[in-house]
Amino acid sequence: MEMNRAREILESPANIRVLYKDQPIWIKSLDTNRQTAHISSSQLNPPEQDVPVANLTE
Repeated sequence: MEMNRAREILESPANIRVLYKDQPIWIKSLDTNRQTAHISSSQLNPPEQDVPVANLTE
């Protein structure tokens, strides 16, 4: 995913499905300098982590 699309999803009032390693996640914040997203999911270990935006898919 590109950073612009991640920002659109983060700012959208709609519930848009985003996946990380085939697991549904929530984008909590973005770091444009590092090109990372702070994500959360009860299915991840740890449940909150920073990952490259490029590794996210819709």
